[in-house]
Amino acid sequence: MNTYTKLLLRVIVFISLIYGLSTTVTAQTKKLLSVQDYTSIAKIISKAEGTDLTFTRPYSPGGSMTIFAGTFNGTLNSASKKFYCIDLPQPLAYSPDEYWDEGSTPSQITYILNNYYPLKTSYTGKLSDNNKEAAAVQIAIWYFSDNVNASTVTDATIRTRALAIIADATLNAGNTNPLATLQVIPTNQTVPAGTPASFYVQAISLSNTPVSGVTIQLTTTLGTLSTTSVITGTDGKTPTITLNYSSNGTASVKAKATVEIPQGTKYVHKTNPNDHQKLVLATPATDVKEVFTNIEFTCKNKIGSYVYRDINANGTKDTGEPGIAGAVVELVQGSTVIATATTDVNGFYSFPNLPNGTYTVRLHASNFAFGGVFFNTDIVKWYTKNSASVNTTLNCNDNLSINFGFYKICIGITKTADKTTYNPGDIVTYTITVENCGDLPLASGVDVYDNLLWGTTPYHINLINPGETFTIPVANTKYTVKPSDCGNLINTVR
Repeated sequence: MNTYTKLLLRVIVFISLIYGLSTTVTAQTKKLLSVQDYTSIAKIISKAEGTDLTFTRPYSPGGSMTIFAGTFNGTLNSASKKFYCIDLPQPLAYSPDEYWDEGSTPSQITYILNNYYPLKTSYTGKLSDNNKEAAAVQIAIWYFSDNVNASTVTDATIRTRALAIIADATLNAGNTNPLATLQVIPTNQTVPAGTPASFYVQAISLSNTPVSGVTIQLTTTLGTLSTTSVITGTDGKTPTITLNYSSNGTASVKAKATVEIPQGTKYVHKTNPNDHQKLVLATPATDVKEVFTNIEFTCKNKIGSYVYRDINANGTKDTGEPGIAGAVVELVQGSTVIATATTDVNGFYSFPNLPNGTYTVRLHASNFAFGGVFFNTDIVKWYTKNSASVNTTLNCNDNLSINFGFYKICIGITKTADKTTYNPGDIVTYTITVENCGDLPLASGVDVYDNLLWGTTPYHINLINPGETFTIPVANTKYTVKPSDCGNLINTVR
């Protein structure tokens, strides 16, 4: 008979979602092969080719046993297929009970299934009676799976045939290259929203060799794939695939391939695997394997802008308007302050790495208390055209325009005398200077009060622009010392 095995190509497809395509094939393959499949479903319907045989029971209590040996009719994913069984001490379960795939058989059994009935129907040494040939094949399988002594089979024809099959499998099983069932090991990843997630699909045989020409179909529940169909190259890898999504969310990416399930795939009972016989697939089938991986897209938003001197009091930050350093800004979500920031020398503040949500940005109360940047005094008063609290909703978008502009009204007065000692009848000349140290023109004028010089009638200055000073003419600031002024001459201006 032909001792060369027709190697059936079956592939392992796996998704490796990568940040950099650096994972080695060896590491991937070792991990893949340790994972069971459980994706294709088998059912046994009836006995097929075979016959009842008597032989020595290979387990306690010994003695002889008579049992059907041969193939069984069944279905694999609803398609008609042939099966043999293994694990003699347990009963076989018929439909509606279900079996599912769990690895492959030893190399000798895989070799038998690749080279004998029912996969092949014409070959050297085959018995003309398919029932007897199937029974001999089953005995040979039990020899390797259950330690059945084929020499004890009472039917001489089947016994001789089974021993020949066992000898052939023992000699040539090393020529068989069994391939594992389809397995996918996805590596989930998280990427910023709007940043492409990159991954590739690779096909590897059980012998750690790449498999080319495998068509992989791709779908996603979210975002846009760069392609929906890829084919593995000579290195077993597809070109890099990207998934784009611009908002928050988790995409479930599905990779699907039609692969061959070779004879030799082992099936166990779904609910009670240790209490029922196991099956081995005797005829190859195809199966659609679907595997999934998750890609999470997350938004990290930023809030930031300036606390500044609104010099023209228009409520807008204009070119040249300076920032205010040292202002404390709060970030609030609901009723909870989740972050604070202090403006830098340019008046800039920032709250980075924020998830989507609704926030309130406000100036801390300490800014308006003693020592704060906006604390009001008799000379300086701070005002704003903006709100001191602003709400904003972020949905994968930064808000870098929440400015807080403040302008100040400020009047400075200095008063000096031309002498420090005096006698009654002397004339003291005062120098009184008024400064606009604020941001706006004092368009309505300034009233300066000096009880010593003018009594209750103020001296009125019509206009002082920001940064300008006005010195009251000396004609209005002379005072003649009276005898009653003996002692300290107190003169207050306001």
